[in-house]
Amino acid sequence: APEYDPPELGLQLAKNFLARVGSMELADKPRILGNLYCSMGNTYLALGKLTMAAIHHRKDLDISGAYGYADATLRALGNLGRTYRVMGDYPKAIHFFERQAEVASDPEDEGRAYVDIGRCYFEMGKFKDAIKAGDTALEHARGVQDVKGELRANLLLAQSLSRLEDPRSALPFYEEHLRLAVASSIPVAPETQDEYEAVKAALDADADAEPSAASAAAASEVSAAPPTAEPEPPAGAPSARKRRRRKK
Repeated sequence: APEYDPPELGLQLAKNFLARVGSMELADKPRILGNLYCSMGNTYLALGKLTMAAIHHRKDLDISGAYGYADATLRALGNLGRTYRVMGDYPKAIHFFERQAEVASDPEDEGRAYVDIGRCYFEMGKFKDAIKAGDTALEHARGVQDVKGELRANLLLAQSLSRLEDPRSALPFYEEHLRLAVASSIPVAPETQDEYEAVKAALDADADAEPSAASAAAASEVSAAPPTAEPEPPAGAPSARKRRRRKK
């Protein structure tokens, strides 16, 4: 028998089940099939077989839509968005994440969809659009006290503002991300800590440069000032040279 790695073994078992399921009498066959397609799509995504991942997540979406499975529809839309994001097809990814936000009945799910939308814009270099999505995501997360959602939204906003070279606005979002992570015992990615330290260093450098710049400007004003002229003697008054001659 051929040997399989664990993910590939799971795929083979799923394929074997699909080959037999047509003849089975199952109480909820469509939902079982949708779950199976979802699992296969995730496995293909993990293996880097992105086209196959998209095909299977689309099958999950088709089944969930046909049978009115709202939870499965939400799941399939998110999975399709993530698959197309990994592909680098950001317009398609945003399309599916926006649909996910529209059908979400839970503000937590809606907020997380907006973070994913923002991440797509961020990776496209559209940082202002990423900030708009991040603001919406943060509002939803705070409304339902979704700490993980707040973490993701704060980081998105911090990184987007930093890329726009606005470290002063980025710093509070980095600080809130770190505060929430510590309070919730959630590890902070080393690169996030590095970004935070770089933003702080940039602001400290600006603060140190401001007094020096002010001093230089003041010195420049002094050096540029015209020399003080000697006061003119009153009309009719003898000059200093004439006064000295009279003393002789």
